Amino acid sequence: MFNAPWDLLVGLIFLVAVAVILREWRARSLLAEWARSQRVDVLSARRCWLWRGPYAWRSSKNQTVFYVTVRDAASQIRRAYVRVGSFFFGLISNQVDQVWDD
Repeated sequence: MFNAPWDLLVGLIFLVAVAVILREWRARSLLAEWARSQRVDVLSARRCWLWRGPYAWRSSKNQTVFYVTVRDAASQIRRAYVRVGSFFFGLISNQVDQVWDD
């Protein structure tokens, strides 16, 4: 016999976990695509949860901001804030922009 409230709770937790995992996968995928287009190797990528750098007041909850350290073709180490997703459509969009921290 099924215990309906518990089954519903477990199902809801499962759906939320899947949504979080897919959102993170999509954000990292857009970041990797950006790195390829910029011809850089990502050395580290830290997701900005609280402080979003130059995007602090110019981004929505639908967007993800990373603080990345990259190595360019000239072997220089550079840092940037990279924002993925659009203001309204979030990670459905392929929009990516960056502000270099040089």
